[in-house]
Amino acid sequence: MTSELTYLIEKLLKRGAFVIGSRALGVADKESDWDLAILRTMLPEELNTREELNPIDYFSVLPMHNNSLICIDNKYGIKEIDILIYDNEDDFYAVRTALTITKTCPTILLQHKPFRVLAFELALKSTGRFREVTL
Repeated sequence: MTSELTYLIEKLLKRGAFVIGSRALGVADKESDWDLAILRTMLPEELNTREELNPIDYFSVLPMHNNSLICIDNKYGIKEIDILIYDNEDDFYAVRTALTITKTCPTILLQHKPFRVLAFELALKSTGRFREVTL
């Protein structure tokens, strides 16, 4: 990862973003990208002009309200960072709670992405902030 991308991650974390996905759960491998969650109000100005994508196209487990996604590529065009942007504070904190619950699962199970996704989905449902996503 380039120093620019490392700087961006550090900047987002200082603004209140938190890491989600395999890195947050301690099961990332060398191919894993970074997934971060942030409230729109915490987003740095330089990212406000980037194209926002619909996260439903990338994620099967999402909180209740609309949110958006910014993908950051490295200089070779390889996706390195997914930034999930939340407009709703309750959804943002529900994701944090669901992540905390998911972390209680055994690491050996979290290493398998289908289990990891299911565990996070169940945890998010327990917060009452889950919406069904049909692909």
